[in-house]
Amino acid sequence: MAVPYYGMIEEVRVMLVEYDKESAFKMVDLIKSYDYKVTTVHTASAAMSILSKEKKKIDVMIINVHSPNLHSFQLLEQSVALDIISLVVCDEHYELLAKKALDIEAYLYLKKPLDEEIVKYLWQFVLGKKTQRKKVRDGSEENVDQINVGDIGNNNVVEENKEQAEEKNNVPNNTEE
Repeated sequence: MAVPYYGMIEEVRVMLVEYDKESAFKMVDLIKSYDYKVTTVHTASAAMSILSKEKKKIDVMIINVHSPNLHSFQLLEQSVALDIISLVVCDEHYELLAKKALDIEAYLYLKKPLDEEIVKYLWQFVLGKKTQRKKVRDGSEENVDQINVGDIGNNNVVEENKEQAEEKNNVPNNTEE
């Protein structure tokens, strides 16, 4: 299959945190079918160790919320702190877990198996994040276009308002009394 991100970004690196080996195998096949680079770990603590020790570059994390060592939300917090796009997956949809994941700033909370359409467009999340980082690093255009309040003379604004008010009061009344 051709690279789905059309040369807009070099590559997409995904870390899959999935304890179920059969499920991990299926997800890895799907992710690799879109030419994403995949690193697979089976526990959240192993993923946290990789992130903290190896400084491995990861663009997207797909985290199974039901990690055997119960550190999935700590991993999610760490990935958010490192500005990594994070998707949380689970076997069953639980609204409370979804809310908790989204409160921590997960991008999506999904029920397994992964939807092919979401995987197909992961590169867009990554491109958007890279563009956002570049704007912050370079100083976004919004900062250049903002008007400095100190540059505006208060008298000019007040005078304009007074003139408008006087014009309203001096409008001739053409209606007959």
